[in-house]
Amino acid sequence: MQVKNNREHSNVQLNAYVNKGDIVKYRDPLTGAQLSKPAKPSYKLIHIPPLATVEIDDELWLAATNGFTTIKVMEEIHEPIKELNIGKDKVATKSVLMPTGETKRVNLIEEMVKEGRITIVVPPKSTLSLEDMQAELKAAGVPTAKDTDETIIQNLYYKICK
Repeated sequence: MQVKNNREHSNVQLNAYVNKGDIVKYRDPLTGAQLSKPAKPSYKLIHIPPLATVEIDDELWLAATNGFTTIKVMEEIHEPIKELNIGKDKVATKSVLMPTGETKRVNLIEEMVKEGRITIVVPPKSTLSLEDMQAELKAAGVPTAKDTDETIIQNLYYKICK
């Protein structure tokens, strides 16, 4: 897959947790019993320079994009500044972000794509079959014909269902 950084003066760096779920087996030195524990986390850094298009392994991209975080939903409020006098009818304001009390679970990389900071030039290859993609598109409200080109279905699936 290929990803492009659209920012002119800032890098994009992503962490990929590559050994998630791995188990390490070892022997207890006192009893000799065989035990298991989660492996130490192993991360890989994906660095995208400004205005660059980079090639990323599909597995590495999927590892980087499968994490979610919880954010607070904020609302922008314009408060008047009483000390500043612009004129009779005009009031100077400052904008303040106030939390609404709600939270939202988001993927930060998907948010960067929606914002336009990064562009997915070539999407990763899907492990789903063509029929599964068409079924998910139909469930999302986008029916496709049986003879539709495979690349069109993949592009639609990636834009709508991912």
